[in-house]
Amino acid sequence: MLANKNISLREIFAKFTPSAGDRYFAWRLTSIILAGMIVASGLCAAGFVYKNIYSSISNSYIVFALNSKLSADSVDMAVYEKMRAKISAKKTTVAIPAGLRYIFDYDLPTVVSSTKK
Repeated sequence: MLANKNISLREIFAKFTPSAGDRYFAWRLTSIILAGMIVASGLCAAGFVYKNIYSSISNSYIVFALNSKLSADSVDMAVYEKMRAKISAKKTTVAIPAGLRYIFDYDLPTVVSSTKK
């Protein structure tokens, strides 16, 4: 845009310097600086949270684990062996007989009788 027009740098800086007739230049400049500082602080806070959120989650988990009372549970070996035998019994397959009737075949005639006279 500056290449097409012959505007000198002095004219560009003149647009951004306060003139005698511009009473609100200081307020405008202050509000721009203040808005920029608010945006910059928000970005800094978001960056801080992004960087430290995972370490704070892991630290809270460590505190939770240290506060809990961890101990080894004693195992009743008789019950363990009985359950192990039941699990191994479940793994054995049963052969399905070939002559099973088809219970979903509704084409067969059925007879219903009552026991009352």
